[in-house]
Amino acid sequence: MSPSIELLPTPDKPHKKTSVQTITPDNDWKKELAAATTSVSVLLAQLGLEQLLNKVDTRPDFRCLVTPGFINKMEFGNINDPLLLQILPLNEEMMHLPKYMVGRTLLVT
Repeated sequence: MSPSIELLPTPDKPHKKTSVQTITPDNDWKKELAAATTSVSVLLAQLGLEQLLNKVDTRPDFRCLVTPGFINKMEFGNINDPLLLQILPLNEEMMHLPKYMVGRTLLVT
């Protein structure tokens, strides 16, 4: 039986759509990439989750690059948003477990 994953509690806020600059289809991918968020703390602020900054790894060796189009698909104020959880470097990921590698490595057992 695999261990269950406990998600972070969702703050008691009404959910609203994010309002990050959207690149129109006429624009090319270079503009979308140029407008990308490159900081985990800025990403959390854009999603209304600034109070959770202490739960994420903000070390400079973890590069963050999230396009506005991807951010706009996330639910504002929801720390358990599946898209956010794919890219958010949680401190729990750096826990040292015996017999397993330390770091951001996907381990499929």
